[in-house]
Amino acid sequence: MSDLKTGLVLPRMAHYPDAPYTSGPEFTELAASAGLILDDTQAWVLDRGLGERPDGKWSTFQNTIVVARQNGKDAIFEALGLGWLFLTGE
Repeated sequence: MSDLKTGLVLPRMAHYPDAPYTSGPEFTELAASAGLILDDTQAWVLDRGLGERPDGKWSTFQNTIVVARQNGKDAIFEALGLGWLFLTGE
């Protein structure tokens, strides 16, 4: 499924828990400040994968993304690494 107005390509199948908060925008913004501009789909993956419960803990223990070769997985991993290092200290 895609949104032709924004270019966001949503996965055909996705399952993630509802989370009232997400650190996705902060991770995406930090990546952009380092020169790594994520596309809308990559930012969507971070938003869902970095969901937080009301107690501040991550809403998921493990995340998986399955896409064809050369479709932006490395950029997601780079943004995660930057965020974990500079935002969460993990």
